[in-house]
Amino acid sequence: MSENKNLRKCTRCHSTKLEKYFSINTKGEFYKTCDNCRKHDVEYREQNKDKIKAKKKEYNENNKDKVKEYQLKYNEANKDKIAEKNKQYREQHKDRIRAYDRARTISFSVAIDGEINPTVTLVD
Repeated sequence: MSENKNLRKCTRCHSTKLEKYFSINTKGEFYKTCDNCRKHDVEYREQNKDKIKAKKKEYNENNKDKVKEYQLKYNEANKDKIAEKNKQYREQHKDRIRAYDRARTISFSVAIDGEINPTVTLVD
């Protein structure tokens, strides 16, 4: 009976294997597929990157509303996590952000002859 506790069923190949054939994910749980099936998945993804990218792009274009709705739900559910990541990003890249903010402050002046002349105003 103790052997049954060490057995898991792979959701891809449907074989029953010992737990040693299943890796543990970042949550500390076993993956649903065995290491052998996961290895084949990784190889497939490496060999077909362009094909997979094209399929994802096509899906996103055909389901814009569904994708947007999912993004909104995710953002709403993970506000704190997103805010923390944004804060870390801003802290790491504050010099680049400051330079960008300075460069994008553009004002336009109209000359006497009617030409529009862009002038850059640096803000500190």
